[in-house]
Amino acid sequence: ILQNEVQMSAFTAIDPHTNRTVWIPFFIRAHRLPEEIQTLYPAFVAAEVLGQMLALIACSLAVFVYYRVCALHFNLAQTILNAIYVAIPFVILRFPLILMETGVIRYESLADDVIIIISLIRAFLFVSLYNFEINIAVERYFALKYVRTYEKVKRRHISLIILTINNLYSLAIAYLLTYDYIHGFIYVALTCVANNFALVTFLHSAKKNELIRMKLIQFRRNDASYTISYRWQLQDNARSARELRILMIGCNCIINFILPVMFVPALIFDHDPAKSGILEAAKLFYQVISAYVFVLSAFYLTFIIQKHRDYIFGVTTVEEFTHAAELSRTDNRMIADTEKHFIRLSQEWKVDRTRKIPEIVEITIN
Repeated sequence: ILQNEVQMSAFTAIDPHTNRTVWIPFFIRAHRLPEEIQTLYPAFVAAEVLGQMLALIACSLAVFVYYRVCALHFNLAQTILNAIYVAIPFVILRFPLILMETGVIRYESLADDVIIIISLIRAFLFVSLYNFEINIAVERYFALKYVRTYEKVKRRHISLIILTINNLYSLAIAYLLTYDYIHGFIYVALTCVANNFALVTFLHSAKKNELIRMKLIQFRRNDASYTISYRWQLQDNARSARELRILMIGCNCIINFILPVMFVPALIFDHDPAKSGILEAAKLFYQVISAYVFVLSAFYLTFIIQKHRDYIFGVTTVEEFTHAAELSRTDNRMIADTEKHFIRLSQEWKVDRTRKIPEIVEITIN
């Protein structure tokens, strides 16, 4: 009975080693497609391959620009780059499946070991990608919590902890989904709720950061606690929030639309023989659309940052960005050197650095 049900399914197979049902959502059986779509199948494959190649190019460009310009805080940059690192193998692992689907590489059944392993890895990468919004929201929360020292004290362990937890969670969910220990409805509902909560958290942190910044500017201009690094970090948080707001809202819309629309019907009608061809066509459409979504997302992640656009279009040379990075994104050694420089100047000018100067001093730097 189980074998008959699996044979009618578009998404499941039986692992011969464990005799358990496994979830195979990324493999398309072309012979099951409706006849009117089978004639267009080569065109769909060509469009998908083109999209996947463009996605790899766009992701490579994003990684190059992020490391070349270094315009963001280390934790924020690593959190964004992690999504690109995950997207690259997710795209690459689609190619062997395409070769199997088109008959270039022969396979015995949907329960082939290679198909199951690739499906498990892609499920892990898929879950990790859909946690992108949550990772950004958590990182921005810590940027606000440690706003006074977030620039001077790098706290690189924050991004390490966020991404480690993300990977462990994604691996666990991918295994449970692939081997049918949890129902897909649970994952879809959990992901949608978590990402909506992450969006609310991100917007709340951005609003709170802006309120703090405006309050300090208006009422605490002469407060000694309002240091240059504190002010700079508030400005940087506000700038990052403006640049990432549209991205976060867009990701939220994609997650809340794609997950229910693409997977809920599959979970409902999977064992209906009359719906098998439609579900295979839905998987085909999803693969083509997702390829170009990756292209747009990678380009957007690259061009959303003003300094990235300036570098790409030649407005500012990379040497200027490198110099700016050395001054603004300093490590502890640079901070120590700067502190020594100010101590030396205060001794030469015979000025007490701890004394509060009531006058406003304007300095113009050419």
